[in-house]
Amino acid sequence: MYTIDTLGDAFAITKRYFGALGSVGWLKLALVVLFLGGITVTTQFFNVPMEAIAEGVDDPDVRWIATAVLLIVLAIYAAFRYLAALLEFVFVESLRSEAIHLRRYGRANLGRALWLLAFRVLLWLGLIVALAIPVSAVILGGNVTDVADVTNQQLALVILSAIGIGVGWYAVYTLTTAFVVPIMLQQACGPIAAWRRFAPTLASNWSGTVGYLLIAWLIGFAFWMLFAMIGFFLTFFGIIAFVLVALLFEAIHPNLVWVAVVLLVFAYLAYQYVVAALEAPVRSFVRYHALLILGDTDDALDLIPEQRTGVRADDGTGAAPDRSAGRDPRETVDWGRGTDADGIGRGDESPSSDRRDTARDEPTWDGSTAWDDLDGWSDESDRDGSAGSDTDSRPWSGWDDAETNVDDADTSGTEGDDSVQSNGAKDSTGEKDREESDDRSDRF
Repeated sequence: MYTIDTLGDAFAITKRYFGALGSVGWLKLALVVLFLGGITVTTQFFNVPMEAIAEGVDDPDVRWIATAVLLIVLAIYAAFRYLAALLEFVFVESLRSEAIHLRRYGRANLGRALWLLAFRVLLWLGLIVALAIPVSAVILGGNVTDVADVTNQQLALVILSAIGIGVGWYAVYTLTTAFVVPIMLQQACGPIAAWRRFAPTLASNWSGTVGYLLIAWLIGFAFWMLFAMIGFFLTFFGIIAFVLVALLFEAIHPNLVWVAVVLLVFAYLAYQYVVAALEAPVRSFVRYHALLILGDTDDALDLIPEQRTGVRADDGTGAAPDRSAGRDPRETVDWGRGTDADGIGRGDESPSSDRRDTARDEPTWDGSTAWDDLDGWSDESDRDGSAGSDTDSRPWSGWDDAETNVDDADTSGTEGDDSVQSNGAKDSTGEKDREESDDRSDRF
């Protein structure tokens, strides 16, 4: 349930995620994936001959040095494992926000990373104890004193028990990383509380969870096989190149051999970083698949609601949905409140919707307007200067009262025009008299 259907959505969300990160964000994410996958160079510390260790134990000085070196190595390994646990939360937070801020996300999850590291240590101890149980049962119950005394049935029992315990342990480890870590981040709780919160979800959709495990393991195995073959050829040619470079540097100066060693280390780290950069989209796809299953099973545990809604609204094309389809182009929408201009929610049907549509089609002004009153200016009688002109009437009277008596307005306007014309005549006569008086005074 929800497993096969969410594969396409996970691919679309992954594509959207890397589009939001850009090239710089991809390089940062590759650094995160590099530590999540682990650097296998730490295992080389344990490839030490046992005979050399046994001979050195008898010497007290060598014993103290060996103990100090072992503690330093364990401390470095523990620091790397803590950093990997911290980056688990950074990775999930980056998937949620579609951005990556290493320091900000890291500071916010320092305590959770410590609890996750402690839980993983308990898982490893539990694996050791679980594997020791069938071995102890065979040795104690079968009276086995030597390896040659082990029968084929006992050997098959131990192997089958180890396979079952290993699969169960790896399932718990994978579910912790894929589902429990996001719950810890969302609920701000520890791993035990997150497992208790995840248990009902697991029980309600156990088939989807098993399907996720199969898909995740299949993708991981295919990816591991691909880079195992590539790594084999690169290692073969890399060793040959290292030997040639070391011989060349030694011919120049014997101390330059260490330069070749440093170049080898940098080349190895660069290779691991390139592999992490190529692995980042695959790991992001698998994690998004888990988050989609988690949110589809329990809405309260949905960490990516915006990505889920955005991708499923546009069918995974990445284009924004057309929200204006089927709507009146004259309709004003208030996107901030999710309502139309008149307060009705988008997509809601209301009895008043018909009235609003009718109101849009009807005229919004029934009275006479000012432009209708201006028609009198183009009247033939006005151009001829007849007494019926309306030159002093207010042309904007239509805005004040659309039902004004036009005849009364014309009569008052005519009287006003006569008074204005008589006053204008008087003013012009007085002006002429003053000009003649000024002319006579100028003569004298």
